[in-house]
Amino acid sequence: MALTTVTGNIVSVNAIQGTLIADNAITAVHIATNAVSGTLIADNAVTAVHIAQNTITVTQLADDCVESDKIADGIITTNHLNKAMISSQTEVTAATGDFVLLGDTSDSNNLKKTPVSSIAALSTVGTGDITTAKIADDAVTQAKIADDAVGSAQIAANALGINDLSNATVNSSDPASDTNPTGGVGSLWINSTSGEAYVCTDATTDNNIWINIGDGTGTVGFSATGGTEGTFSIGGTNYKYHQFTSSGSLTTTGPSKTMDILLVAGGGAGGGNLGGGGGAGGLLETTSQSVSAGTYTVVIGGGAAGVNGSQTNGQAPNGSNTTFVQSGGGISLTAIAGGGGDAGNSGGSGNSGGSGGGSSGYGTAAGAAGTSGQGNAGGAGGGGAQNYPGGGGGGAGAVGAAGTNNSTSAGGGAGGVGLQKNYNGTNHYWAGGGGGGHYTYSNSTPTGAGGNGGGGSGGADSGTLGAAGTGINNGSQGQIGASSGFYGGSGGANTGGGGGSTGHSSSYFLNYTSGNGGSGICIVRYEV
Repeated sequence: MALTTVTGNIVSVNAIQGTLIADNAITAVHIATNAVSGTLIADNAVTAVHIAQNTITVTQLADDCVESDKIADGIITTNHLNKAMISSQTEVTAATGDFVLLGDTSDSNNLKKTPVSSIAALSTVGTGDITTAKIADDAVTQAKIADDAVGSAQIAANALGINDLSNATVNSSDPASDTNPTGGVGSLWINSTSGEAYVCTDATTDNNIWINIGDGTGTVGFSATGGTEGTFSIGGTNYKYHQFTSSGSLTTTGPSKTMDILLVAGGGAGGGNLGGGGGAGGLLETTSQSVSAGTYTVVIGGGAAGVNGSQTNGQAPNGSNTTFVQSGGGISLTAIAGGGGDAGNSGGSGNSGGSGGGSSGYGTAAGAAGTSGQGNAGGAGGGGAQNYPGGGGGGAGAVGAAGTNNSTSAGGGAGGVGLQKNYNGTNHYWAGGGGGGHYTYSNSTPTGAGGNGGGGSGGADSGTLGAAGTGINNGSQGQIGASSGFYGGSGGANTGGGGGSTGHSSSYFLNYTSGNGGSGICIVRYEV
């Protein structure tokens, strides 16, 4: 009877050789599940030609039955691998000496093994490996670049143009003062029509300064330097000021600017012997003056020095002018010095000036004249005995008061009041006259007060002291019965105030002096 079924126990180990099996003779229906084990298959016996396509699946193979020595070289390709089966395997961490399988594209994707270390080496980028062709457009962002990674060596010559700068603008016209740069100070502006270049040096909204840094000229926006600078507001209008308390210069650039200019000259000294008070320095205010680019020399007038009490030589000197002059011609402004007070027994008038000096208390002569538009005349003398009161020096805002004879309520004339002007944020008085002195009548008779605007008050042999004038720097008071030092009070520094005159104190004529005049000032202001 012929056998229809061959079972594993009938076949001896290694009895079936590959030469005994016809090509494609064995199919899945001839092999029982788990019937073929590794011991029944000779090494290298099963080749691809013996197995029909899609015949052997995982259900036909016992666990661990297919070992590496059962598979001929190059037989299994990636096409024979079940991807789902591979992805379900347990993941492990690669270690030194491990291998992985990969398809060799140069050999029909046949599986080959390679050390893990050779794959790691593929992640190392060598010098020159990355070329521009390897980098997608816009792939390199700021976040991808380490700090300080890009230096000059990393930037090709001519790689950057002006449009690559974040704070530069290229435009067919020049910037204007109200061209507000987003980059603030240091922003560049290139005129593509003229080729001129500008840099912003002052980024104030709608009032910017653009300096031409090319070969051309034409700074955009007004700028000025010089003196002590500051800002303030009056009634909602913002100003910048330049204050000169000593000689210097104001330098302006850019287009013309409308300015207000305040000049105060040096004050005159007080008379030396029962004399009149010194006249204040002239106050010259020029408003809405157009100031073009250039240099303006500022000279600050000094106050006159006081004199001693000689009856025959007590005439006081004038102060000095204050000027504002444009270099090369143009604007030229002068505040006239204050006149010195008269003194001595001549009974004459003081000196004329910005404001005139007061007359001597020995007579009743009218005080000296002031300069129209800058000051006022000094006061008249009180007319001799009994207390010989001198007249007050003139001030920018009023004439000096006349001396009052033989009174307990008034003696030497008060200095004329100055004018209030706000050029630096404070509404100061400027250019007050010096007070007149007197001899003796009553211990309650006051000396002439200094005019507000820094005027010094007068001195006396007896009586009370009048107040000194207020200002950016107050004037000083005189003395009663002085034997040395300043008998009359001095004008305040940089106010243009006049000096106060002295009493008599005949035993000490050469030991004391009248008050000095106060020095002048220049302040320029303009809207910002």
